[in-house]
Amino acid sequence: MAASIYAENNILHQTGVELVCLLYTESITRISLAIDAFENDRPAERAAAVGDAMAIVVELQTSLDLEAGGQIAKDLARLYDYIQDRLITGHAEQDRKSFEQARQVLETLLEGWHECRASLHETESAAIEEAVSAGDGAPRAWTL
Repeated sequence: MAASIYAENNILHQTGVELVCLLYTESITRISLAIDAFENDRPAERAAAVGDAMAIVVELQTSLDLEAGGQIAKDLARLYDYIQDRLITGHAEQDRKSFEQARQVLETLLEGWHECRASLHETESAAIEEAVSAGDGAPRAWTL
């Protein structure tokens, strides 16, 4: 119970970019579980893992704002369609390669989001440094 509350609290305090990274990571993990279940002849586990991965990708897709996001959002929507197709094909045809293709696309996207997150952190750090250095250096008199 406490672990569940901790996990929920952790998710609620993430930025949008961090949430996307978290969803990509979890989807990649689920696809890896599906591949493992496929290789070890555990069809029920494979089905559950594929279902979880699909649910995450659908969540990512439905969160896209195609108007505000422009071409990037449209490209992501097409990639999410492709990932879903690979997951369905992998499961229906018991094709490991299809699962690997879906995972590879997600890993590539995750790498891009990690770069985006790092860039945002650098921008935030530079803004904080600039604000601090813009001060006149005089001590502040605080009153309550």
